[in-house]
Amino acid sequence: MSLKANLMGDADFPKYVLDYFKGGQIVLFQYLYQLYSDRNFRHDSDRAVALRGLEDRLGGKFGTGAEFGMIGKFPQRSLLWKRADPRQRLSRIPQPAGTHVPSWSWMAYTGAIDYLEVPMKSTTWRYENVTIPREWNTLPSERHGARVTQIRAVAFGLNVDTMWWKKGITMDRDDNASPDFGVLKCVVVGEERDLNDNTEDEKNKRHAGESGLDGKIQYVLVVKPLSDGLKILHERVGVGGLPAAKIRKDEKMKIILV
Repeated sequence: MSLKANLMGDADFPKYVLDYFKGGQIVLFQYLYQLYSDRNFRHDSDRAVALRGLEDRLGGKFGTGAEFGMIGKFPQRSLLWKRADPRQRLSRIPQPAGTHVPSWSWMAYTGAIDYLEVPMKSTTWRYENVTIPREWNTLPSERHGARVTQIRAVAFGLNVDTMWWKKGITMDRDDNASPDFGVLKCVVVGEERDLNDNTEDEKNKRHAGESGLDGKIQYVLVVKPLSDGLKILHERVGVGGLPAAKIRKDEKMKIILV
């Protein structure tokens, strides 16, 4: 019997799949979300609601918060999802009145997802660029009040040409043919790191947010302002990897991802 069949028939979910992945929590949650993102619901707007039970079970097993596809122990990896088929654009799901599913969540869109291939041991996470709400570290059973839909982040300008853009970035809904570099910005979630980058000088640079040699890949969310009026509010529009030299570290601003 296949993994998928065993998973769907697991009466004590997620026991079977936890045993199967032998403690690989990152591989587990990404596999499950890839699987469930490709399922059809009676109404597209049921997507986030229908998966609430799955998130509660995962959060309980992992000992962390889980909502809108975000696993509190692994927030950076949770954010680095992309559309599974480069030829198939995602569509934003209209939500009922009073309901908001944030743009940084794959649950806000129709279509199957995948995740960026980010190395386990050679990645430095840029914690200073993404503020993790404390609610994401709270067990689902202990949560009270509204769900968290906003992320405070630091966005940088772009210094990229169309060739690098097409090579490194996957847009969520639009193609990469004519990006508006005057409007788009990026949030650096993590960066490539050599395993021998452990000198005191390099550690100090990483702590100060100054690392990132020109050729090192930066794992980014592509964002744009929601409107001309409230420029602090941004939405996610893409994801990918770019060399550090293609990001304007001297051109930054604080934003709120919604």
